[in-house]
Amino acid sequence: MKTLIILLVIVLNTYILQAQSRHSFPHHENRDSTLQAIAKIKAATSQEMQKANIQYFIIKAAENTYGYAIYTDGNIAVQQTTIPSLPGNIGFKDIPTSEKIATLVIKKIREGEMPPTLNADEVRAVVGK
Repeated sequence: MKTLIILLVIVLNTYILQAQSRHSFPHHENRDSTLQAIAKIKAATSQEMQKANIQYFIIKAAENTYGYAIYTDGNIAVQQTTIPSLPGNIGFKDIPTSEKIATLVIKKIREGEMPPTLNADEVRAVVGK
């Protein structure tokens, strides 16, 4: 069931991104119904993730930096060895920063955001770049 929900979210997100890249949806009703469907899927995913056992582990990354791995119910959900949403291929400079970002990602997972994404402003607020 979890896999199906994740797959549906990805498919719907892809549809929305493609439609936005064309600058408009074919019909206003399609956009509204798509957004409603996404909201329902996100709510269902959030309910499921509220009950899930979610853990993070700090992992070593390139050049003496750190990343994190997040597991939901024993299955890897995210493995991040670079700072998300910022340019470059380097990890976090210290463990506490990695932990803060991992905690933020877990919050997004619990809110039903799958896959969880961080924007540059959210990351900069923690990392300070």
